[in-house]
Amino acid sequence: MKLELAEIFTYPYDNEVLLRKQKSIKRQLLAREDISYTTSHIAILGGSTVDDIKNVMELFLLQEGIKPVFYQSEYNKFYEDAVFGNAKLDDFNPDIVVVFTSVSNIINWPCVIDSRADVQQKLTAEYERFCAVWEALKSRYNAVIIQNTFDFPYENDIGSLTAVKGRNRFVNALNEKLAEYAEGHEGFYLHDLHGLSARVGLRKWHNSTQYAAYKFAMDYDVMPEVSLGLAKIVRTILGKAKKCLVLDLDNTLWGGVIGDDGADNIKIGHETPVAEAYTAWQEYVLRLKERGVILAVCSKNEDDIAKSGFAHPDSVLKLNDFAAFKANWMPKNENIAAIAKEINIGADSLVFIDDNPAERQIVRDTMPEVAVPEVDGSDVFSYIRAIEEAGYFEAVTVSDDDLKRNESYQANKARQELSATAASYDIMVP
Repeated sequence: MKLELAEIFTYPYDNEVLLRKQKSIKRQLLAREDISYTTSHIAILGGSTVDDIKNVMELFLLQEGIKPVFYQSEYNKFYEDAVFGNAKLDDFNPDIVVVFTSVSNIINWPCVIDSRADVQQKLTAEYERFCAVWEALKSRYNAVIIQNTFDFPYENDIGSLTAVKGRNRFVNALNEKLAEYAEGHEGFYLHDLHGLSARVGLRKWHNSTQYAAYKFAMDYDVMPEVSLGLAKIVRTILGKAKKCLVLDLDNTLWGGVIGDDGADNIKIGHETPVAEAYTAWQEYVLRLKERGVILAVCSKNEDDIAKSGFAHPDSVLKLNDFAAFKANWMPKNENIAAIAKEINIGADSLVFIDDNPAERQIVRDTMPEVAVPEVDGSDVFSYIRAIEEAGYFEAVTVSDDDLKRNESYQANKARQELSATAASYDIMVP
């Protein structure tokens, strides 16, 4: 049975479908007539077998209007290609270089009998080996570099002592040095393989049999999640990240129906587990806003009743946190289109969260350019997981402009309202 692209690329993604139907999905994506592709040359210098990671990454990028052209190093030739050069890579002239390494590519491991000085010496040697890769790439190409952080090994022969003297502490220290390098070098970004492996869980992440047979750095079944992680960074670098989170209210930002229960009785605060969950969700949304994500409301409600919810003493979010507010009885897709126009961004920059599956599907059907993840209205934390795991608002940097973005939209909105009021006054004055 043929799956529609909208179904394939609605979160949560089906890893099995992405892996099994790579070629047919790619054909469908390239056959679209509703999109103009941006081409990007991406070199993947792999420390392991990366064919399927590259292929699924391509699907996620094509879905976002990015047509990648790939160069792929030979197996485990990332160091040689970077440091000693490669004529084919020179001719390719990449825009982006992904250094795809993992724990399997660490050479200078410490031993339990090593002194602190010995461990430090090995850490420095390992770090400098990778520095040589990055510096050579920077000197040869005007390219952005994406480097994986290092995942923990599964094997551990000293138990919890590994956090003190073992490989886990070494990996943490090496990742910290990578982070310091990223802080000090523009155009160098980290793909958090370490964090992703922790989310997946090391039992599911590592497959020693597959590594021995195929040199897969992680289990085949989790590769789409790795591909998505890389695609999120690439699309952000190329300006394709989402910009605005559009939110329903009842049973989405708070528990209960405000029109029935009243503002005093909505579930928010710390008195019950349900209220705690909505508070945690609002705190998460506020953090998004504070780093530059635009917030908007789209709710079937009376405007004044809807707004009263943000006067609740336990509401983390307040009215002035939203750049646009649509609470009425119009179809939500029409309100969402109006929000995009009011904020002056493309509808493809919007993410819509709603507990109601019927409303989600209407927006998907009428506005396929809007991202509408499938969430569980009975599980508030599914809203956070959807945003986190789909990576709609992936950030590679957080600039002063990002931090001031909402203030700018609020100021523009105030100017527009003042201008409209003045125009209305002029019409009324004889």
